[in-house]
Amino acid sequence: MEKEIIDIIANALDLKFSEISIDSTANEIVEWDSLGHLSLLQQLDIKYDDITERAPELASASTVREIVEAVKTHQ
Repeated sequence: MEKEIIDIIANALDLKFSEISIDSTANEIVEWDSLGHLSLLQQLDIKYDDITERAPELASASTVREIVEAVKTHQ
């Protein structure tokens, strides 16, 4: 699941998979701005059936690890 979520994040932010890891943070990735975060949330909702409704903490997540944990918890 971790690789799948990293792939979703990379696609949402228009990055290569190799540019993101579980330890990546929004502060390190220029493309992960407010618009990028909305795109990321939208892609997660598409893949995981409106996950943001079940995991409101995704709105303020600022690390890949936080996103992975929230999706795992609320999937």
